[in-house]
Amino acid sequence: MKVIKLAGVSLLVMQLAACSGSGGGAGPVNSTPTPPTSPTPTPAPSPTPAPTPTPTPSGPTSNPSLITLVASEDFANDAATGTVSFPTSGAAPTNTAAQATATVRYDLASRGYTVTVAGRSQSFLPADLDAAQSNATTAVYVKRNGSTTDSLTVTKPGTSGRFTYQYVAGGFWQRTINGTSTISGSFDATAFGVRTPDTAVPRTGRAEYAVDLLGVETTGNNVFGITGQGLTQIDFPSGTVLTNGTSTAAISGSGTFSSQARLSSASNSFTGNFQFNDFGVFIGQIDGKLYGPAA
Repeated sequence: MKVIKLAGVSLLVMQLAACSGSGGGAGPVNSTPTPPTSPTPTPAPSPTPAPTPTPTPSGPTSNPSLITLVASEDFANDAATGTVSFPTSGAAPTNTAAQATATVRYDLASRGYTVTVAGRSQSFLPADLDAAQSNATTAVYVKRNGSTTDSLTVTKPGTSGRFTYQYVAGGFWQRTINGTSTISGSFDATAFGVRTPDTAVPRTGRAEYAVDLLGVETTGNNVFGITGQGLTQIDFPSGTVLTNGTSTAAISGSGTFSSQARLSSASNSFTGNFQFNDFGVFIGQIDGKLYGPAA
């Protein structure tokens, strides 16, 4: 966790009927007819068995890590969604935020990602990569269609350093629609990757994990990106999951975040409360998983 699927047998029976006949003459002649000789049946040839086809080897159906993707896959994930609408008249904006059900699919043939949330869907291909906005830790894809702009920020895989993880990634899909009376948008954040099997989650001992925060914050007339880093501590016997960290904040310049969650005793999942501090205290829900072959 590094970020916050009668053999049937036919038997043919042949019956042979023998017929007797009588001949004509001056008078009746009684004779014992010679029984017909039963013909020797010709043995049926043994059928030539059909050759067994050689199965075509199938490729992998899942990815062992995110560093080298070798299969198309719908990744395990947890997601949250938010919407915001800014009236061009200057009136107060409206916004919503909630947990979400998302699909994050990687397609091996196109090497693209498709993100689906709440009936919205968009695909991002290598040709959509915006090199100017991308950097060593994140890849940014941008698609424009009329007044709608979609962008996808995905953390790059790696084995060390901030945001670059081997088994889990952060994804952030933003859609902006420039209307005549409003500027509106949606924001969908996901943590996705190679989920730790339920049976591989420890149930004894303690562990610490580095975590990174990637998200957005809205104010009265703008949207700001935020990042942060911290530490998650898990006590496996009790299932206690505690996180504390610091962040870059839109208003004060620096902020803090924390969470208290409970790890399921039967599966790889945890849920709890999340708190973010900037110009005020904001409290929400956190859902998560452990990622990698072993937690």
